[in-house]
Amino acid sequence: MLRMRRSPHDLSSISRWWQKEASCIMTLRHIFHTLSEPEQVQHPSTTQGPVSPQLHSRIRQFATGPPCAPDVNRIGANMSASRGINKVGRRCYSYKPVDNPGMLVRDFIHDSLYHPVEGYFTSRPVSVGETPQPLEFVSMLGQRHYTSTLDSLYKERESSWFTPVELFRPWYGRALGRYILSQHKLEQTKGSTAPLVVYEVGGGSGTCALDILDFFAAKAPDVYASMQYVTVEISEALAAKQESRVGQVESHRERYAVWGGHDAAVAEAWGAVDDSPCYVVMLEVLDNLPHDRICRGKDGRWMQTRVRRNDRTATGLEEVLEPLTDPLIQRCLAAVHPTEAPSGTEVYAAAAAGPVGPIESDTWQHPVETAGKVVQSMVDRWLLGGRATSVEFLPTNAMALFEVLHRARPNHRIVAADFDHLPDVAVAGRNAPLVASKRAGSTHDHSTYLVPRGEADIFFPTDFAALQRIYAASSCSPIGAEGGGGDSATPPATSQVMSTQAFMERYAEVSATRTRDGYNPLLDDFTNTRFLLS
Repeated sequence: MLRMRRSPHDLSSISRWWQKEASCIMTLRHIFHTLSEPEQVQHPSTTQGPVSPQLHSRIRQFATGPPCAPDVNRIGANMSASRGINKVGRRCYSYKPVDNPGMLVRDFIHDSLYHPVEGYFTSRPVSVGETPQPLEFVSMLGQRHYTSTLDSLYKERESSWFTPVELFRPWYGRALGRYILSQHKLEQTKGSTAPLVVYEVGGGSGTCALDILDFFAAKAPDVYASMQYVTVEISEALAAKQESRVGQVESHRERYAVWGGHDAAVAEAWGAVDDSPCYVVMLEVLDNLPHDRICRGKDGRWMQTRVRRNDRTATGLEEVLEPLTDPLIQRCLAAVHPTEAPSGTEVYAAAAAGPVGPIESDTWQHPVETAGKVVQSMVDRWLLGGRATSVEFLPTNAMALFEVLHRARPNHRIVAADFDHLPDVAVAGRNAPLVASKRAGSTHDHSTYLVPRGEADIFFPTDFAALQRIYAASSCSPIGAEGGGGDSATPPATSQVMSTQAFMERYAEVSATRTRDGYNPLLDDFTNTRFLLS
């Protein structure tokens, strides 16, 4: 089943098919408008209508927020000194209102989601849900019983969203702990004596940290005795919640710290460079990292997009195309499309074009997803001569985050999980975001990301093949370059991609999440999610 951030119902296949058709038509309309007016593109008016009453659940987690990063020291022997919400040396965005000449799309989305006062995630109560008790899967009859249980859970906590690590607690977190332990033990066989250090970016309600620490305390007390666990959290409200929840276990307090008000994509958040081995956990973080929008001009060259005010439009905002000059967009473009690397980004293109690691092939795809791709491919080839992919959203903040990690924690290993597909996206463009708001308990989709600040959640699907290239390229940035994390002579960092099902079959206690008729939501639900492991 495909999962998204909504109440836990399924759209019928016919409903999804026609929504895909409408999305393709909207894409065509937007692209023709773009091709006819390349200098200045005004997005079509926002439509805010309720979607089908049968909705997918959209279960995902907070991402890192705006770059408001305290200058902190790395964690050391005295963990209590760094615990709590440290606000010393904070460096924040100025958060100026959108005005001419406007701001890049990633900055606009950043401002919309994480503005300190009016952002989507800062202007409303904490929306990451916490289940009162672990779900008893073994007592459920089957899939229908499971879906009904989720339905009741959402109705009881209407304003909350439940992440997979929360729904499947403690088994999801224990699976992550078992994977980390296996890799840590492997390093010990090679002679490593370093203690285990785990960083979690965007810790939600603290469930993941609590379950991983509980796992190590019970299954590997020798490792637990010297391990350190740090949550890097942008939301101060969530940071306080995480520290309170994990701190309820007295033995965890000595080895757990929360760095509240930190943006993990800003180098200052990590303090001094630390080359000790560590693991960086990111669960449903990549989907909320802001992207940049690029578009091909009539001459075939990529152009970057800015957002600026225009009171004559329906939204009061407009998109304006300009030559591609932003260094981060250029680096990301070179990684995603090595054959189209801008001048001066050859080192990134070379790293991305080389071997970046294995990726699990798709053995199954949702039929509606497959049909939508076929329709869009036909439109691209036959109607627009291959130009339908002329609008694309690049994960520039993911590139920035990886560059920072390669520089600040050069011996890190990534453990990231996220969505590789989001159905029913109405915004035009490749890897376009799903934009949704919730009013009076109902979810409303938007056909544009040009919404008022704090109006809607904006989250993106993850192209894991492109993400592998970005991860490799970000490790080979020349020293001294903006965001540079390594050396052009350094071999590119490699990674592997696994489906959630494959990961859980290998590391989870799957019998604990199997219902009485054999249905196992830990394996059979969330079919549109994967893991990136480095």
